[in-house]
Formats: sequence, structure tokens, C-alpha cells
Amino acid sequence: CPSGDVLQLRDVVSRPAGAWQLTGLLELDPTVLGADDAITYLQEVQRASAWLAGVETQARAQVTQVVVAQAAEQLAVDAQREHAANVERVAAGMSERASCMGFVFPEHVAYAEISAALRWSPRTGEARILEAEELTTTWKPLLDAMLAGSVTIDHARAIGRELRHLPGYG
Repeated sequence: CPSGDVLQLRDVVSRPAGAWQLTGLLELDPTVLGADDAITYLQEVQRASAWLAGVETQARAQVTQVVVAQAAEQLAVDAQREHAANVERVAAGMSERASCMGFVFPEHVAYAEISAALRWSPRTGEARILEAEELTTTWKPLLDAMLAGSVTIDHARAIGRELRHLPGYG
């Protein structure tokens, strides 16, 4: 809107889903709108919410990749340190300590760290991370629709549940 003009609902509706649209929604008061416009306002809030869920989904997948890579590096350093300690133990005539390193996977470290940071249960965290990985790869068109504001995360999850039942999925 040019300076001094009052933002109208039609101005917000014309904006693509995203931060600019959301900012416009926050400037409007739905309680002063007529019923039809109030419903349109609510639809626009849902469109903004779908966009934001898409942004979060994309970020979740990207952050998981970063945490997995860092955890893998740290586990490799720990394995080298453990190996060196065992070499020293054997050289000193002591028995080698059994390693537990093969039981720790960088993905599980990432799931645990991200789940804790977002205050999710471990099960929810893993499910949301795996969902993000699917939406950024196999089901990228669904993520694109979320980022466009035309598909909500609830729609994407419902579609995903049905897609998993198709022959050949797995």
C-alpha cells in the first residue's frame, strides 16, 4: 500500500503466501470485517500457516542434515580416540575394552537433539524429521504446494498416509 493508505483484505489476498502476506494479515482486524470477508481472512491465515509449515519442514530437513554430519564427525573422532586408547591398553599388557561405537548412529543423535530442542517426545521428533525428509525429496511437490500456501501440513500428512498404501511404496 502506498503510505497513508489503509490496507485492505484484497491487498493481502493478492500477495503470495509468505512473510509479506502474514504481515498484512496482522495489520487487519477480522472483527470489523463482514462475514464473507472474515471467512476470507481466515482462509488467508490458513494459507500463511501452510507456508510457514512448509518453511519449518524445509528447515527441519536441512538442520537434520547439519546435525547428522556433525554427529558423524564427532563419532569418528571418538572412535579414533577409543582405538588409540585400546592400542595403549594392549601395549601396556591390559585387555582391550569392548566398543559400543557401532551401536550409535549419527541419525539417532540428530533425532534426539532436535526432539529435545523442540520439546518433542523422541517418537514425535523422529516422525517429524522423517516426514521432513520425505517432503523434501520423494514428495517435493507436496512441499512446494505447502510453500505456495495451497496445501496445509494436515493435508500433506493425509496424502502421505494414503500414498504409503500404494503398491510399490517402500
